[in-house]
Amino acid sequence: MNTITLRSPLDMHLHVRDGEMLSVVAPLTAHHFSGAVIMPNLLPPVDTIERLDWYTTEVRTAVLGQTFEP
Repeated sequence: MNTITLRSPLDMHLHVRDGEMLSVVAPLTAHHFSGAVIMPNLLPPVDTIERLDWYTTEVRTAVLGQTFEP
C-alpha cells in the first residue's frame, strides 16, 4: 500500500474574517496547515497596503504563536 504524507499542507482559499471569527478560525487552521491564501472579505475591504499590513498582523497574532504564513 502506498501512502502520501503531507507535512506542510496549505489551505489555498481561506476565509477567516476578523474579530471573534478570526480568533476562532485562525488558530484551528494554523494547527492543521502551515499557511493559507486568505480571502479577507472585510468591511471596509483590504484595499491598501496599510490595511494589508494591519490584517496580516491580525492573522499572525490570532494564530497564537503557531508556525503559519498567511
